[in-house]
Amino acid sequence: MRPDEYLQYLKELLGDRAVQAWQPENTYGLFQAFRLTPERMPQVFAPIASGAAYVTRLQRVYEATAGPDESEDGYFVVRTPIHRSEQEVTGLGQEFVRRLRILAEVIGDPELTGILRLTSRTSVLVDSDLDFNASQHLVVYEAVGDWLASSTDRADPVSVLNEAYYSIACDYWIAAYLRWPCFARFCGADVFEPYFELWRSGKRCAFSESTLLIS
Repeated sequence: MRPDEYLQYLKELLGDRAVQAWQPENTYGLFQAFRLTPERMPQVFAPIASGAAYVTRLQRVYEATAGPDESEDGYFVVRTPIHRSEQEVTGLGQEFVRRLRILAEVIGDPELTGILRLTSRTSVLVDSDLDFNASQHLVVYEAVGDWLASSTDRADPVSVLNEAYYSIACDYWIAAYLRWPCFARFCGADVFEPYFELWRSGKRCAFSESTLLIS
């Protein structure tokens, strides 16, 4: 199935009878349409040969954000985070850095590799804001983001769902975890799985100097 045919399929699945053909940006908020009927969400991937891999990851998002008020949320919000000890949270952060180092070998960006090599500490902050504009964080964020963009197969129908994935939590690394099946052939590690577990625990993280900060 071509990307344009897949967009038409999604348009019909959501009952959009407008004359205009869908563009990739029309998928923004796609998965929110199934908040009240998550059992229907697998239909999104019915035409995709490897659709089950994407469904499994998305089902984890629905489970993590389920609740009586979920349909009122504009995005998928973890209202009841998984409780994890500081040691467990630190361990997830360390594992995320380890897997990013594996990805950095694939990307081949010396600056990215250098920052990850120097990230020797993981620190859990209490009620503190993270600086997502720190130079170290921006290097990691942009280098990884550029690689994801350049490695995306535009002939793959799933590529039209980039906006749908981003709109889940307005978090590109959550989107990367959910899209990972289309990148797995490049890298043996499930790079963003530890980050997803941090998100399920109500956490986010940012790189600062030699430390991965989690709050």
